[in-house]
Amino acid sequence: MAATLVIWIAAFLSGLAALAYEVLWSRALVVPLGNSTDAVALVTAGFMLGIAAGASLGGRLSRRRTPPLLAYAWLELGLASCALFAPSLLASLSAIPSFSSASEALPLGVALRGACALSIVTVVCLPMGASIPLLVHALSATGSVARHIGILYAFNTAGAATGAFAAGFWAISTLGIARSSVAAAICGGLAALLAVAASLRRTPRVHDRPSAGPALPGVRVIRAASLAAAFVSGMAMLACEMVWARLLTFVFGHDTYAFSSLLALVLSGLALGGLAHRALIRRDPIRTLALLMTGFSLSTLLSFWVAASLVIRAGRDPFSLESTSTFATSLRLELWRELLYTPVLV
Repeated sequence: MAATLVIWIAAFLSGLAALAYEVLWSRALVVPLGNSTDAVALVTAGFMLGIAAGASLGGRLSRRRTPPLLAYAWLELGLASCALFAPSLLASLSAIPSFSSASEALPLGVALRGACALSIVTVVCLPMGASIPLLVHALSATGSVARHIGILYAFNTAGAATGAFAAGFWAISTLGIARSSVAAAICGGLAALLAVAASLRRTPRVHDRPSAGPALPGVRVIRAASLAAAFVSGMAMLACEMVWARLLTFVFGHDTYAFSSLLALVLSGLALGGLAHRALIRRDPIRTLALLMTGFSLSTLLSFWVAASLVIRAGRDPFSLESTSTFATSLRLELWRELLYTPVLV
């Protein structure tokens, strides 16, 4: 149990570092790309592409003889090393010409900056995607993956929410982007050390893996439908994030605070969903998935309508905080506004 707890803590630190990187790099790209909307969209797309490709890589690595926790530790150290140089590398994209001498935009230069930024973020994020499959494989030694995978996911996303909030609301203004990246890299290094410690404490178990026979036609259909649902839900979720981030920036005018509070709230919800997995695991997965997706669709429409109505009615102060004695003189008035408004939208 002690080794399992160490794995959960490593997953927390890994998530914290990952989302701190996302907030920091999206901020670092504002100048090279010229606006926060393109920066957020490219960093988010790069993260998702890197994590998707990395997950496939992690699945292959987990089938090798290398202990999964040691493979995870090496990947975390590699990611931390790349993160130390990522801010300066992203900032150097400003050297690519994007305007002519007559101050006219050069489409090729703008596209090249975007392509380079997307490539850098995608490649650096490959270890992130490989981490969870390796940790899940490490948990399989306990013989209780189904019971622990939800907790692992919850720890990872709770750490991600913490990293997004800390980077956006404290680290950038206090440490700057470069030093904040170093702090996040240290968290990744600690996760690697914890993984090594857990690997040394665990006794390897040999599992006889049953050979997978040919899937029945019904099983193939369910598998294809599940993958399609995962693809569509992921696309919808990220599209909502982009719309929400733009709306929060339009309402409050602070793109970094808006993006950070949005990520923190979204990931907190995902963490709670990971904990709820244990309660739902014995239910019919197809029916449960259908109900959850329906609930997501309806709640998204309702929350957007309520949030838009608040802004139309009350403007940038939807809850009239300026009229209260507690918040009117607070230096963190904008922070309190976003913390109260973002949950309504999300």
